[in-house]
Amino acid sequence: MSKINANYLFVYGYLMRKNRLIKELGVPDMPVEYLGDGFMYAHLYRVAGFPGLVYDNSRKHRTYGEVYLVREQKVFFEEMDEYELALPNYKRHDANYHRRVRPVHVANGPTLPCWVYEYILPTDHLTRIKTGRFELLI
Repeated sequence: MSKINANYLFVYGYLMRKNRLIKELGVPDMPVEYLGDGFMYAHLYRVAGFPGLVYDNSRKHRTYGEVYLVREQKVFFEEMDEYELALPNYKRHDANYHRRVRPVHVANGPTLPCWVYEYILPTDHLTRIKTGRFELLI
């Protein structure tokens, strides 16, 4: 799936603008262009101090975040997949996420095919964030 040529990224946690300002999170530099806020149909969970998103086929639950244009995809996603412990570039057994393309609804705009980091571990023991908005607890 990494061969899909989606130019957009949807973020909902540490990669959001306000959270990237917190140096302790160690978010790599993100040479991306902010396009606006948006949402996708997904369940959002609290996984320790970070969020985990699981796509919702029923389209009943929303997760809110930000949409970005990514120009330099290859290098950008190699670094971000490593940071997020995400397949397809992070190939170790302890991956937490898989980067996939999903439809994202941009506020006052179109629906775009966006890369999103989906949580791939069991969620039955996790607390669902019912608001669909991740708030960092420091």
